[in-house]
Amino acid sequence: MAMSATQSLSDSVYTEIRPGDYILVTFSPGMEQWHMGVVLSTGRDSIDAHVFVGNVSRRMSGLWHVSDERVRNGDPSVYFRGVFKVIPNRADTMIRDLQRKVESLMEDVRVLESEVNRIKAVRREPSK
Repeated sequence: MAMSATQSLSDSVYTEIRPGDYILVTFSPGMEQWHMGVVLSTGRDSIDAHVFVGNVSRRMSGLWHVSDERVRNGDPSVYFRGVFKVIPNRADTMIRDLQRKVESLMEDVRVLESEVNRIKAVRREPSK
């Protein structure tokens, strides 16, 4: 069974979005006015979110990502459904950076332990 462009997109975009992620949502053809939102749930090819429009919070279903092929191809239902983009989460970025640093430090520790063991072995050898 062949995959559609939407299915391949969902594998890369919609699966990486999690409930609780912050998003910006627009309903404008020119995408000039964005509203803050919070992801409630994710599906294969769209998300549900609470969107804050002015002083009102609305639950929206079926929001499409800005890189979704249906959006890029100008599907007219975009203006009724809404389009979103994810606001990068600094905490996730910081966690990934810290994980890389910890892995690097652990490798340094392994190298140092190996060197200490080598030195201990040299000291234990009988003098000739």
